[in-house]
Amino acid sequence: MAELEQLGSFLAIPRPSTFVEPEDESMERGRKLKELVWDKIPKHLVKQALSPRYAAMVTRFDWGHSWVLLGETGAGKSTACVHLVRELLRRGKVNGGKDFDLAKSIFWARADAITRAGGSDHDEDGKLLHRAEWAKLMVLDDLSAPSKTLLGVIQQRYDRGLPIVATCGAMTRGQFTEIVGGDAVKRWISECGKARKGIVLLSEKAKELDDIERTEKEAQAQRVKQIGRRP
Repeated sequence: MAELEQLGSFLAIPRPSTFVEPEDESMERGRKLKELVWDKIPKHLVKQALSPRYAAMVTRFDWGHSWVLLGETGAGKSTACVHLVRELLRRGKVNGGKDFDLAKSIFWARADAITRAGGSDHDEDGKLLHRAEWAKLMVLDDLSAPSKTLLGVIQQRYDRGLPIVATCGAMTRGQFTEIVGGDAVKRWISECGKARKGIVLLSEKAKELDDIERTEKEAQAQRVKQIGRRP
């Protein structure tokens, strides 16, 4: 039991009172998930508190929708992604079956790492790009202006209906659209996944600016409409 608790601590799994299956199967799943996923993410961030602005992603993630997290540096975007991955790994370890199959296919990558891999002939970089295209979930951290390689990965995932969780330093939806290169790319990112409907979460500061941007656009549209009515 002590060995199970020590192994499970990385997923914050509480000590169970009963076991549905032999504990060695759960332990083996934990080892695999740790090796395949947990050891490859910035897990030190899990010690930081989950921002309420991004908490909905952790509680509502369903493998069908993509999520885009916007906000300033330090707002907790990457931290929220680590909390999400930990929760999905916990489900995979405890439940097994489909939850385990999905969890072991999570892939975390910084956007610039994918860009660098596109200019390399090394086998490891080729494997990285393959996982980026085929993982059941890709966490795309620190997205800025996407390279040709990254655009190719995003389009492949869009075509296959595989979700993305992306973090970006943009402070408004409009700024995010500009950063990624226009409405088409924004749609590829936010509509990856079978649901074809992305969800955007903003930090408190970003939401304030986004509200201002939306109000200004609505006012501009109203002015144009009024001009069009003049005889």
